[in-house]
Amino acid sequence: MVLPLMAIVLTTIGCDSNRQPAIMAPVADSVATSQPADNDSAAIARQLEAERQMVLDRVEGIFRVVKTTYMNNGHYVMDESLDKTYCSKAWNKLLMAVRRKEEQTNTLFFEVDYWVMTHELGVIGFEEFEVDSLTIGSDSTRRATVSYTVFDANSYVPAKIDLIVENGQWVIDNFYNLKYLRDARQSMREYLVKDNLH
Repeated sequence: MVLPLMAIVLTTIGCDSNRQPAIMAPVADSVATSQPADNDSAAIARQLEAERQMVLDRVEGIFRVVKTTYMNNGHYVMDESLDKTYCSKAWNKLLMAVRRKEEQTNTLFFEVDYWVMTHELGVIGFEEFEVDSLTIGSDSTRRATVSYTVFDANSYVPAKIDLIVENGQWVIDNFYNLKYLRDARQSMREYLVKDNLH
């Protein structure tokens, strides 16, 4: 069954770590179908679950690479190849603007690596991945938010990422450090407009 020009939203409700996704109503003016409504609901639920699993597989795969990079690079990740491979074009454009300003003003914006969100050196882990929201439809409207936890030897950081689809692939569009309530994209924009010359 084809669901044309339709966006479907999946969100999780509540704060419980065992939360289950709740399917929101389809976002569409109408859906032309000759199938009974129950079959439509079942098809939408299957489509959402398949996309949710794709998002989780993609994010877990990305962070396996991040962990390997961290261990192989002497406990440091911020590597432009990760951003170019796994982040959106808009993220990379903003990141390059920040890098230019760092060089021009001799200032440092990134005190903490946004990939690992910790100052600690040593073992690091990424666990508890959960799709908090998911919108499916055309590539230009597909969005997801995934929460997870970064663990190091002494602490943990609750984190979240936003993802979009570019060239048929889920890519990261923003990072959030929930321990320190830091929105990476917003912080970069604020840094770019701030006068760091004085």
